[in-house]
Amino acid sequence: MDDPIQRHPTWAEQLDILTSLIAETAGPSARVLDLGCGTGYLEHLLSAKRQDLAVTGVDMNEASLAAAGKRFEDRGDYHWVQGDLWALDAIDLPRQDYTVAVTCLTFHGLNGTEEQALITWMASQLAEDGVLLLMDRIRLTEAALFPLQVALWPLMPMRPI
Repeated sequence: MDDPIQRHPTWAEQLDILTSLIAETAGPSARVLDLGCGTGYLEHLLSAKRQDLAVTGVDMNEASLAAAGKRFEDRGDYHWVQGDLWALDAIDLPRQDYTVAVTCLTFHGLNGTEEQALITWMASQLAEDGVLLLMDRIRLTEAALFPLQVALWPLMPMRPI
């Protein structure tokens, strides 16, 4: 199959776009909720762009949360919560008025009902003017879908990293 785009943004470029979007649009002292935070890589990139953001990271893996906590042990405004995205009601967040709720690479493992539940739950954690950002991978295998992909990429600003 011919690739009509010829060059897809790398994972690093995609994360740079996402963190730049948050950094450039979130107001002063905004609060960010990251679902599926892992070891805090998104927070690492975000903190290089903005030091005033408070972050709550949620992940089900204790070892990942411990690594994130160690990486950001000097940040009193970063909190790490163990939680399972398949048991949303059991996640005990410190607040429910986040400016930004973001998740990266968590949706491809969920079915449609679980995706809908997660989006609804994320939206319920946001302040009235909050923003929900979702980034995940999709694979288009049908040539008929390529025009859709071609139409989407120009909307994303490409920045060198």
